[in-house]
Amino acid sequence: MSGDSGLFYEPAGGESLTCDQAHRQIERLVEDNDLKEVERALLHAHLRVCPACKALLDSHRRLETRLKDAFSRLDTAPGFSDRVLARLPTLGSAEAPDWSRRGSRASLPATRKNSSISSVGVRSFRATAWLIAASVMMLAGLTVAYFVVKLREPNALPTVVGLDEAVYRVKANGREVRLDAKESLVRGEVVHSAHRPAKLQLADSSGVMSRPPIGSLTLAPESSFCAINRHTYKLISGAAYFQVEKNRPKASASETFEVDAGGQATVKVTGTAFVIDLRTTAAGGTSVPLVAVQEGTVVVEVRGAAGSTNVTAGKELLLKPGALAQDSDINSRLAQVTENPAVAVGPPPPLKSVHPPAMVTLPVQATPSLSNRAFNWNAKVKGRQPLAGKTLAEGVSMIADALDRPKELLDLAEQLRKPLFAGTTLSFSVNGEMPVKAILSWMGRDIDGAFDPGDEKQPARFTTATRKHAEGDAGSGLPPEEIRQSLEAKVEENLPLAGELSELLERLGSRCGVTIIVERGEWSDKYRALSRSADFALPGQTVIQKLDALLGALHLGCAWYDHVLYVDVPSHIEVLTTCERKSPLAPQLVGQPLNAEWVRELKSLLATLRYPPENQALSASLLPLSKLYTDAALSGKPVFAYVAEPNAEGVRYRTGLLGSAALRGVLLALSSETPPVQSAPLTQPAPREVQDMDAWLAQLRMNHVIDSRARFPAFTNKAIVFKNLLLGDALEWTTWICGFGLRLDEKGVLVLDEKTACYGPPALQVLSLNALAERYAPLAKKLSDVFKRVLPAAYPTFFAGVEFRCIGGKLVFMGDLRQVLIAQRVRSALEHALENNEFKPDNWLPPGSASVRKNLAEPFASGSPKLSGTFAGLLRNSELSSQLRCTLLVDPAAMREHAGDQIAELEVEGASIGKVLELLAQKAGMKVVLEGDIIWLRTPSGSRQQQ
Repeated sequence: MSGDSGLFYEPAGGESLTCDQAHRQIERLVEDNDLKEVERALLHAHLRVCPACKALLDSHRRLETRLKDAFSRLDTAPGFSDRVLARLPTLGSAEAPDWSRRGSRASLPATRKNSSISSVGVRSFRATAWLIAASVMMLAGLTVAYFVVKLREPNALPTVVGLDEAVYRVKANGREVRLDAKESLVRGEVVHSAHRPAKLQLADSSGVMSRPPIGSLTLAPESSFCAINRHTYKLISGAAYFQVEKNRPKASASETFEVDAGGQATVKVTGTAFVIDLRTTAAGGTSVPLVAVQEGTVVVEVRGAAGSTNVTAGKELLLKPGALAQDSDINSRLAQVTENPAVAVGPPPPLKSVHPPAMVTLPVQATPSLSNRAFNWNAKVKGRQPLAGKTLAEGVSMIADALDRPKELLDLAEQLRKPLFAGTTLSFSVNGEMPVKAILSWMGRDIDGAFDPGDEKQPARFTTATRKHAEGDAGSGLPPEEIRQSLEAKVEENLPLAGELSELLERLGSRCGVTIIVERGEWSDKYRALSRSADFALPGQTVIQKLDALLGALHLGCAWYDHVLYVDVPSHIEVLTTCERKSPLAPQLVGQPLNAEWVRELKSLLATLRYPPENQALSASLLPLSKLYTDAALSGKPVFAYVAEPNAEGVRYRTGLLGSAALRGVLLALSSETPPVQSAPLTQPAPREVQDMDAWLAQLRMNHVIDSRARFPAFTNKAIVFKNLLLGDALEWTTWICGFGLRLDEKGVLVLDEKTACYGPPALQVLSLNALAERYAPLAKKLSDVFKRVLPAAYPTFFAGVEFRCIGGKLVFMGDLRQVLIAQRVRSALEHALENNEFKPDNWLPPGSASVRKNLAEPFASGSPKLSGTFAGLLRNSELSSQLRCTLLVDPAAMREHAGDQIAELEVEGASIGKVLELLAQKAGMKVVLEGDIIWLRTPSGSRQQQ
């Protein structure tokens, strides 16, 4: 009865079960434990208010406990049914009970012909009826209905109830015959696929009235397995994809579905989908099988290793002692098993006699072969093949020698000796195992052509069609785990540079046994220029570190494609790796249950995502390379071809490697909050006026460590005058209006520098409102709307045109760290207002902004209806200056130009202080901008520059 607690779902108002519905749910819970979370929650809600149904569940649980205790003392080893039946009287005999003689033998179901498992005839009747009697006797009167439902013959062989391709079985006499649907498998007989993947639907054959499904098994081409019983199998060679039903029939709750992986490990599951591939080759050509999990969890017990390893969905494990589960490109694994190879195939090969295989314990290499097949273009070429510098004909001849000189390759090499291909030179070598078709395809690309394996009418050939970059679908573009491990091979720190880029990549590839191919192009010239520089070197002690440094210096991309690491410009890599993808979402981003507004905002945000500027790097920790670069062809373009509606399972989209890395960065940002931005820790009052920035900084350095890298203009005619500001705030506003930035570095030094150096480029910023929403729940839904209104209203220069979204209870926008600093200050002011009951959702502003607006709304007091004088005089030395209680700053250049402008008879009668200031600014060609707790006079052109 596992899983009865820990509910994650609370029934909504009005949802409830009747007693009849509860009885059915109790039966499902007791018998199969397969209630969904919602069903389980509804049942438990009903049990809390219905004592009768609660008593029924308790009764079932007590019965289950007594059954388990009773059967714990029985010998239920294989042959249990036969031992019980042997002790029972013969059906219809005088010793048999009266009720067993009421029916005649003729009334029993007909026996299934040619069945190798228990039939539905007399023996099935005995195995059902008499085991009931035996169980009743042994359990001393306990109710056995539950036991009868659960009892299955564990050693029965499965039946094939569905078959989508021709599959062969090797019988004990060595004869190869086709396996048909509706046929039971035979213990010890080997089943293998031909040259296409084959899917078998398996069902339990020990049932009396039905054949409950066990699951499906998809064999990769040229793969073999055998069945030990309905829940135990052995994969002998090749690869297979298992989809195991969670609710398949079991002899006991602890019975697992087990697969012997080539005699090297045992894989145990209850219900899941996973791939076992015995063909995986690690570095050095060593064969190391692999298990990759698509759904659920499997338990792997590796021969020679202590304990077991759990492998969860999206992970894979090399079947060798000490291996750890790693992230898996499960779609690529499935494709290698379930998709037809891209070669011309004819009809199924003819049947033939073969030598009898060893029953059940066949070695991996003993897969039966079929005769009269065409050349297998997917045959593996093992070992290093030094093709670099060879002609195309010489390269094909080398591959033919590695495969015992098949006629098809020899004929192809002869064709390539013609003048059309005589001058070709290959730029790469093959390191490690690789299919012959893939090698020939890369040879074709390397000469700006293509390889065609041909068909029944046309022999294999090379063509000279020009291609700008590799074609095809690279899937995820992520290398398999064994390739990632190979790339960690050690190399000497001072690896000598080669004269050509392809030669250097060849050296790196030979160190780790991985084939690395670069598309020929103008970047080769860039490499030659770098290699001649005395300052250029490749840091790092592993192949991947040096490869990362090399691609970073050249701003190239890299993807795992068709058995090689393929190097090309980022935009080509992005096109090559564009495919359907799916990423999980943290539940707090979409809500539980789904929050429609959050989902809509998240999709809107992702749909507007753009590739970063040219040569900017994206972090890609899921790849072997630590960085991915963009180029001019990508910069500013949409990241996704499309984004589907996000849901609780994740978000589906279509993009390439860079787009996937960009999405990962967005999801990481959304799952946390932008770290707090440190501001200038200067809390003493600011001076009233600053005339010279360098002199002011020199005075501040007497008490603070300041590093100024900005070149400030001279402040004339009282452009910078402070009222009621702290020193840190005054220093920030001064640097901001002059177009610079201020930051606090890790050593506590105040640095004045360019804006980007201090605040970074615009990026996705996240401000969490969850803490406020939890403390002030009635206002939770209004908080995001308050920020969307307040930030542009209180700070128009910094937030004009910024689009705000609320996702997962967090405010999300594109901006730099200066905007984050302002937003964090507004959040602190809002929290203070909430704590002091001073918050009004519809018109709240930060105290500084509210104070400025209140001051400007006051009537202007003047002894004359009109004002006259210079612009600077009226601004700083008139009745207006004395009535302004807040800081007023003027753009230095504008003040220098307009300070002496004569203002004659400025109408001020009946005006507010704000109106007088607005009229005065208009006379000088400026405008009044309210920014937080200051007033900023600036020219319209200056406003655009400051943003």
